[in-house]
Amino acid sequence: MAVYDLAHRRMSVRVVYDGPAGAGKTTNVRQLAAAFATQRWGELDSPEELAGRTLWFDWLQIRAGVVCGFPLICQIVTVPGQVALTPRRRELLASADVVVFVCESEAEGLERSRRALRLVEDLRSVGRAPPIRLLQANKQDRAEAMDPRLVAEALGCGDETILGAIASEGVGVVDTFVAAVRALSRSLDGRMRSEGLRVAARRAEGASAVLDRLAATAIDPEDAAEMLLEELAALHLGNDATSTAAPVEATPPGARATVRPASSVASATLPTSAVPPGFIWPAHTGRTTLDALAKGGALEGEAQPDASGEIRRIVDHHVLFTSVHHRFESSDAARQALVHAARERTQLERLLVAGTVLTVQESRSGASWLWRVAPRLEPWTERWCAASSARGSQGGEGAASGEGSRSGLLVLLASALVDGALLALRRGLTLEPGLGSYGLQGGVVRYAGEIFRCDADEHAATALLTAAADAAAALGAPRAELTAAIEEELGRRLGSDGAARTMTRALAVRAA
Repeated sequence: MAVYDLAHRRMSVRVVYDGPAGAGKTTNVRQLAAAFATQRWGELDSPEELAGRTLWFDWLQIRAGVVCGFPLICQIVTVPGQVALTPRRRELLASADVVVFVCESEAEGLERSRRALRLVEDLRSVGRAPPIRLLQANKQDRAEAMDPRLVAEALGCGDETILGAIASEGVGVVDTFVAAVRALSRSLDGRMRSEGLRVAARRAEGASAVLDRLAATAIDPEDAAEMLLEELAALHLGNDATSTAAPVEATPPGARATVRPASSVASATLPTSAVPPGFIWPAHTGRTTLDALAKGGALEGEAQPDASGEIRRIVDHHVLFTSVHHRFESSDAARQALVHAARERTQLERLLVAGTVLTVQESRSGASWLWRVAPRLEPWTERWCAASSARGSQGGEGAASGEGSRSGLLVLLASALVDGALLALRRGLTLEPGLGSYGLQGGVVRYAGEIFRCDADEHAATALLTAAADAAAALGAPRAELTAAIEEELGRRLGSDGAARTMTRALAVRAA
């Protein structure tokens, strides 16, 4: 618990990162060590790991401002997530001032998180756990990730603060830590004003003392043997328990700015790579892309939204896009919006434009804009018109198949449209109607437009297909041939995809 460190004349508090094995606790602390490099008090200490999993704890100390009039030191500690190491986890949780519970965002990981939460509740029931707890829904960039609010509800924690994060990219990591420290500071300040805060005055416990204490904690031999077998199996199978993949979600309350006439909105600063950790996704490749585009001063200056509230720039075969819908008064709101946007983009799966970058850029007015930067695609509509012209001049189809032929282009489009329809059916995300945002990249049709929420049902999915078919027919594409290609694509997926079966039935009903 909080102590006044006599040796250093500082208030010392402990923020414990809890959660099941592989959820991303260590990744969070490593990102914090990098983000607060100038505020660290000592180096990150991780006594021992096995196959990337924490066996004791990760330990990091950060100078974090002032609380109750005293300089504040935050001891950031992770717990081992393996069930066999529960005794060590229990001891660390009992010493916490605030707990950050890190969990995965996919439905399949919820049961592990529920089991992990039970220990915290047990400690609370006997007065050994702190009253302050925040949740972090990590790995929001995975295709099956749930909205953070839905994660909280599924865990029975709907009334607690939850933040989305992509810890591997540093997104949401600082937000979570700052929220935890603010909650703790408010609690300590409130107790100081209302009842006169009393804390122990002694030398704060260090990492070596904690390690000695945990070493004296007995672990059941059978549990330890089971853990070792589990780790060896993971190594044998090539599983990486600490890896992160990729995204999902809806726009959170307040994430989108109120739409105002473009003339009343200040200009947006063009995106650059010089943004703090957590303000760009993917972190490393995104910065490399923006650095390359910045050569020659192409990303210097500002841009004004057009009459529709959008800003679109073409720089070195890349499209830079933002709009008043992606303008935020605070950087915190913008970072959370970046998490949601990254999730939505990765949910596109095969439709995602390879090389897409999301970044938050602060403008001179103090507002933050969420930019999307992606390679410029050759529009599908242009390729179709070119193929149609070639066919007319040659008096026939030309090439019998392939992406350059009309039939080949219809097959590619059908595959992309089915992906979009299934996205609406599975995740409640729909794409722009028509074909203006579809283009070719690497022999595949990708989607470069906006993503919107919709009802996750077959009606939204079939509406997308119908709108696209109408747009294709307006360009001279034979509707019957496109419909047949869509049905054939759905047929290929029927064996393993329940959503495809639902979609096929919906199309049959619509045709009838």
